[in-house]
Amino acid sequence: MLSVLLVDDDAVFRTQIKSMIDWDEHGFVIISEARNGKDAIKKIESCKPDIIITDINMPVINGIELIDYVSEFHSEIPVIALSAYNDFDYVRDSLKRGAFDYILKNQLNKEYLLETLKAASALSLNKLQKSMNPIVDKEKSIQEFLLLLLSGCINTREEIQSSIKELELEELEKGLAAAVMEPDNEKLKKDLDEGEYYRFLYSVKSIMQESADLNGGAIVSIIGRNRILVLIPMPDKSPRHFNNHCRRLLTTMQDNIHRFMDESVSFGLSDPCMDLFELHQYYGRAVEVLETKRFQGETSFIAEVNSQEGQQKIITLDDSVQQALYASLHGKSDITPDTMVRKIFDEFIETGCSKDDILMVLAELLNIVIREIRDKNISEEEIFQEHLSYQTLSKFKNLPEQKEWFSGIYQRLYQYLKRSRKASQYNENTKRAIRYIERNYHLKITLNDIAKEICVNSSYLSRLFKKDTGINIMDYLNKIRIEKSAWLMRNGKFTLKNIADEVGISNYNHFFKLFKKYYHVTPGEYKQSLDSSK
Repeated sequence: MLSVLLVDDDAVFRTQIKSMIDWDEHGFVIISEARNGKDAIKKIESCKPDIIITDINMPVINGIELIDYVSEFHSEIPVIALSAYNDFDYVRDSLKRGAFDYILKNQLNKEYLLETLKAASALSLNKLQKSMNPIVDKEKSIQEFLLLLLSGCINTREEIQSSIKELELEELEKGLAAAVMEPDNEKLKKDLDEGEYYRFLYSVKSIMQESADLNGGAIVSIIGRNRILVLIPMPDKSPRHFNNHCRRLLTTMQDNIHRFMDESVSFGLSDPCMDLFELHQYYGRAVEVLETKRFQGETSFIAEVNSQEGQQKIITLDDSVQQALYASLHGKSDITPDTMVRKIFDEFIETGCSKDDILMVLAELLNIVIREIRDKNISEEEIFQEHLSYQTLSKFKNLPEQKEWFSGIYQRLYQYLKRSRKASQYNENTKRAIRYIERNYHLKITLNDIAKEICVNSSYLSRLFKKDTGINIMDYLNKIRIEKSAWLMRNGKFTLKNIADEVGISNYNHFFKLFKKYYHVTPGEYKQSLDSSK
């Protein structure tokens, strides 16, 4: 039974062609269907059809481009092209690019379809008669050998040489470079289950291997949940020319993956390795430059290991910088602390310092804030807007995300301390009212409740509060409530209706209007923006 992939954006025509013959009776099965070339490429990699029947005129990726892809990466699969147009250019292009045959839709009938399928099946069967088991077994053996080699689990050079000879990998002994690939789209790992993601990774690997085969050769192997290894043999002993060759090959792989799968990928590339016994060290350096570049927020890159030692600058948060930050937090500097923090992050990227050094500096930046809020008895929730732990830093994937988070907490702490300095000049009754509001905002309190609590007349308190703070006391209460509601949304707690209740606002319409007043978006829009940024 030969499998057929049917590709056409016209669902009615797909139904028509499926009912035209008894597929099982004639030894065929329609294994899957696709609506366009992009969809078909994914199906080809996951279903491995023996024959493809494709329309020419389709959206996204058309039939000519699909034939081009099959011809380049799966030349063993015969393609039958269909079109509603009697256009010589279509015929010429499809046949020139590798189509097995070309049929006009208005001339298609049972006999013509069967005749074409049988002719295509003869070609496909010739391919199938060559057993794939030895190839599959060899691929698995190579993958196992590489995993052992990269983990440093092979103890002697003799073991390596024996495996190299057995697996026919002698070309690697002349020298090589190790490149490590990771997809840029983090969302794919969340959206796809284990099996679906592996099929995606296998499709990427197939495109990379075909690209390598057409550009001097390389060994391509999946080596983990999210990584593909490329071992590029050195054609000569000139590192300069070899480096250019490696970059061209990896760029070709990036271009083909983007062209056929609409995904971007990034690489870490090692310096030339002349001894396979030390390959695990070169692989480790390639992984390190890949992770460092990604940590800086880059995508679709080729990061190279710099063979010159000592190029990375070690950066620390010295005493003078810490003193400047403290001075800025307390209003004793012309530069705001969030501006200083952003400058520190810019220096991370400019100097190319290591990820470990960066994390040490970030821990010091965090300690400054923690010491300050503990000394001043400030609520962590007020500044961090979440439950803080040192694991908080690990939730950020890259420097741009951390830059925004740190500049945000330094700005909030600066504003809080600024308000505190101003509040120190307030009348004692205003201070007591503020403390009462911050403790009881979640209750249904009124101006009279606040005045009664601090034993003053409500009219007097209203005038005094406005004079000291410049804001109406109930507006201040509502502002605190809305800020707390935004914190609850950021931490994924409660529904929007429950959040309104949690901050002391029983009428959701009133909550809706207040939230939009302070944040200039609706509660639903704000929550949606939080969800999309995760």
